[in-house]
Amino acid sequence: PDTTIVDSPVSYPGAGGKRWSPKNATRGYRGRVPLRTALALSINVCAVKTAANIGIERVIDVAHRMGLRGEMEPQLSLALGAIGVSPLEMAAAISVIASGGFRVEPTGIRKIVDAAGNVIEEFSPRPRRVISEDVAATMRDLLTAVVERGTGRPVRRFYHGEAAGKTGTTNSHRDAWFVGFTPYLSAAVWVGNR
Repeated sequence: PDTTIVDSPVSYPGAGGKRWSPKNATRGYRGRVPLRTALALSINVCAVKTAANIGIERVIDVAHRMGLRGEMEPQLSLALGAIGVSPLEMAAAISVIASGGFRVEPTGIRKIVDAAGNVIEEFSPRPRRVISEDVAATMRDLLTAVVERGTGRPVRRFYHGEAAGKTGTTNSHRDAWFVGFTPYLSAAVWVGNR
């Protein structure tokens, strides 16, 4: 969380031999920024540089372990959310952090009961560790900063308890996300403006 990243112009090889230069929403740069601040403020360039530093294949591996199922091309734009993902997948993925590193397959039906009250079928979650408890705790801390002093601050207008999450918006403002959790609930909200 305290590792610093230089928020400055950068360019990477892109598709078709073209260069790709990620931009921040503000179109400005902040210089040396701690990772905690970069995540809280959704600084795009820092996210891309972090993915480049750790390797996009590792990012894809963790995303798959956390439950994102879509095929992911090993492109640095993944660091900015350049993939089609459902709100259910995002809610399940963020729940891995909330649960201390365990993934549970989401289900829409918890139990089926007949008219006499007999349980016909019941879903029994099978938690499986997919990230370490330490990594989950660090991510929880980072995502709490998003709600406390970052782009997720508007949550505080409606909810004052423990909360963590992450916002996301496309360049054209066609898609807006908030994915987060409280001690008892994980949720993903997507708003599309087509």
